Amino acid sequence: MENKAERAKMFIPFESLKEYYDLILEKYEVYEEKRELSEDGAHILDCCIKRLSVGTYARVKYYRDSSYIDICGAITSIDSVCRCLTIDGNRIFFDDIIEAERYFPADRKGRGA
Repeated sequence: MENKAERAKMFIPFESLKEYYDLILEKYEVYEEKRELSEDGAHILDCCIKRLSVGTYARVKYYRDSSYIDICGAITSIDSVCRCLTIDGNRIFFDDIIEAERYFPADRKGRGA
């Protein structure tokens, strides 16, 4: 029976394929264009953002790195000068947000589904 070192040598030629497969996966990533809100949509979103405050839980959909990201969590900061908020260490600029709403996690007593 072969020892582990000899057996591992058999797989060395396949090591370079890992980068090849990573390149293929990267090619098939979906890139979205940033959507522009209508004037009414921007007004509604602005009202939703104004209702948020530090310590409340929020569900936010925002644009970053060529795609939209959904994040849920407690708001840790809101900066009205820089027009951004922070959820779980993620700094999110208001101009990148397309949806925002308060939510109540299920683990909070008396709230949630």
